[in-house]
Amino acid sequence: LKDKDLEGLIAVRAGEPLQLEQLQSSLQSLYATGEYSNVAVDVEAQDGQLVLRFLTQPVYFVENVQVEGVPGPPNAGQLQAVTKLRLGAKFTDADITSALENLRDLLRRNGFYDASIEPHVQRNLITQQADIRFDVDPGKRARFDGLVISGDAGHPDSRIIRVTGWKGLFGRLNWRPVTEARVLAGVGNVRQSYRDKDFLLAKVELTKLEYHSDTNTVTPTLEIEAGPRVEVRVEGVRLSKGKRRQLLPIYQELAVDKDLLNEGIRNLTDYYESDGYFDAVASYDQTKSPNGEQTITYTVQRGPRHRLVSLEIAG
Repeated sequence: LKDKDLEGLIAVRAGEPLQLEQLQSSLQSLYATGEYSNVAVDVEAQDGQLVLRFLTQPVYFVENVQVEGVPGPPNAGQLQAVTKLRLGAKFTDADITSALENLRDLLRRNGFYDASIEPHVQRNLITQQADIRFDVDPGKRARFDGLVISGDAGHPDSRIIRVTGWKGLFGRLNWRPVTEARVLAGVGNVRQSYRDKDFLLAKVELTKLEYHSDTNTVTPTLEIEAGPRVEVRVEGVRLSKGKRRQLLPIYQELAVDKDLLNEGIRNLTDYYESDGYFDAVASYDQTKSPNGEQTITYTVQRGPRHRLVSLEIAG
């Protein structure tokens, strides 16, 4: 061994009989230093004696990660983060395989279905650090080419396409390029459109993004169940639509149950108490029609408004 600091870790001694326990202890001691990713021993018989060679592979740590060649989105930070190669963390060849799969998945979600990635790893044996670079040839970003709608949407396909924003200028121009943010925003826009029309129980789910390699286009599939209309009223006070959506959790949760309705009572009471109406009380009434539509009426009685008339400080 060239490194004198490691000699004390080797239990085997020259000129002594070789004991299996000593050999195992030596390997474990070397591995326990944390300096090696793998430790093995080669034993060779020469002139009636045994020659032992300890074979080690040093541990490398991530020093730098770069992903080059991708026009955003995704941006450089997203590309680096998705590799899961953290600076200062231990690095193995298996990390490259995982990073490549994560990068391909992110690129596909942003419309780069034909991207090719070439990894490069530069190891510094002295510092035990590794520089990793991924050179990406992204190819051409795919575009939307239509929309498949399943379920009972309750609206014409043309209106839903216009709401998604996946087609330019309110659905009148060509289909737009695919990005992850655009896909998520489109689904969110459809959900919001139902909520704006009081379909609070509407279910909108993206079930498929079908890629067509011959045309480099993508067809999303949305499963939509409009559900019954849920009309919400607030009586006894003047409350803006925006404040109503902020205070009543049925709008955030897109569900109607007893717990959420009671939470709405507490929120309304707290809101008016914070404005000086300390005697405010609220209640709700829920009615359902034969076709499943619901009407939820909150009634608020504020009572007199309290005002601060004096303040005394003693002591």
